[in-house]
Amino acid sequence: MNLDHPVTGSLILLDANVLYPINICDFILTASSLQLLARPIISSEILDEALRNITTDRPDLEPARVERRFDAVRTATDGHDRTGPYRFADNSMINTKDRHVLATALHHDVDYVIITNDGGLTVKISAWLAHRSRRHQLRAAISPDQLTAALIDESPISVIDCGCLSCDGRLRR
Repeated sequence: MNLDHPVTGSLILLDANVLYPINICDFILTASSLQLLARPIISSEILDEALRNITTDRPDLEPARVERRFDAVRTATDGHDRTGPYRFADNSMINTKDRHVLATALHHDVDYVIITNDGGLTVKISAWLAHRSRRHQLRAAISPDQLTAALIDESPISVIDCGCLSCDGRLRR
């Protein structure tokens, strides 16, 4: 992987679709707790979207269990979910329902937006970045796989530790 900026220690924004699969979410939050990444940013709007999606797609999950999971996400992000209703003014490329993601990333000056199953949002953010002057920190929208590969390249032993801790935590639940 050849990203133009190291991923280790980067400030990242997690999109709702990264919070949905517990293994991805847990790995990223564990990486943050080991200081491989800065505390992730998650807006209230993103948390609401993730909660809506998981309760819609997984009605079999107990509501108390889902709430515990999202409480853990709030704790792991250390209050970085208290963001205002940031809006993205440039509506030329980014879908209306996704503009809040880019607006939050720009507001918090994050390095990377982590997105999975994005329906083209990664490509749209990359195109938007390619046509704008660099008055912000945002470098790219990347997938959890790209994030993990970059962390492995930069700090392989720490990633192994992170994976072990992440799995151990799930086994104890």
